[in-house]
Amino acid sequence: MRRLNAAQCKTISKPGFFRADDTLYLCVKDTGRKSWVQRIVVDGRRVNMSLGPYPVVTLSEARDQALDNRRLVR
Repeated sequence: MRRLNAAQCKTISKPGFFRADDTLYLCVKDTGRKSWVQRIVVDGRRVNMSLGPYPVVTLSEARDQALDNRRLVR
């Protein structure tokens, strides 16, 4: 699995979801806006949780929050 690094987050401009960690993705909209989304299974259902906009929320902060969320769900 290839993980994004901080430098790659700055340069991505193509719309889509780009994997940053196990359940963490950088979501790039058609407008160019970027945000962190965690795709996680809660009670058997996949949930997309917003973790905040990029670059207000850094990659390391998003990874920390995603890990905390996975622990809570477990």
